[in-house]
Amino acid sequence: HLLSIILLARALRGVVQVGVWEFALQELASQKEPSSSSQLGITSDVMVRVLRFIWSRMESLSQRCIIQFATRYIGTEFDKFLLIRSWIRDGLVKTEQEGENVFEDLIRSFLVEQVGNNCVRMRDETRVILVAEFVPRAYRLYLKQDGSESIRMPNVEEWDAREIHLSNNIISELPDNPNCPILVNLFLHFNQDLIDI
Repeated sequence: HLLSIILLARALRGVVQVGVWEFALQELASQKEPSSSSQLGITSDVMVRVLRFIWSRMESLSQRCIIQFATRYIGTEFDKFLLIRSWIRDGLVKTEQEGENVFEDLIRSFLVEQVGNNCVRMRDETRVILVAEFVPRAYRLYLKQDGSESIRMPNVEEWDAREIHLSNNIISELPDNPNCPILVNLFLHFNQDLIDI
């Protein structure tokens, strides 16, 4: 799988510690719990394993920013400076320089590609796996139950997230008193039975 090879090569470029290479091999050979994107096939499973290895070596700030990018910005290419401003507005980074540093990290790891002078993009294959595998694990930042046409509301303790996506479900009511002090964005559109918010 070419993209997996490129991602892993970028992650291990310049690494001289044998332990890191052994950990990478162990991560690729491990049989962890089935991934939620396993229905996409074997190549998807390889991508999940490579992305898990890369994820474990990323700064938490880069993790939060890449999750926001993967969940919000779907399409071809985006202006890097507008994305940095959205990170500042959402409280993920404090300064433009900090946002630039995050982008350098993401571009160096090939999770995001530079397109032209100030534009970046994420490959759809990478975005799909990040959203399926890593957003659910980072639910303190993001809670995503989008498009599942579920009638089940997330548990009240799950509402302690920064961004909640509950669009395209069959939700008819919201919890009376959810605990969500850090909530910034709540997406509820296309819940036809939801009358009262």
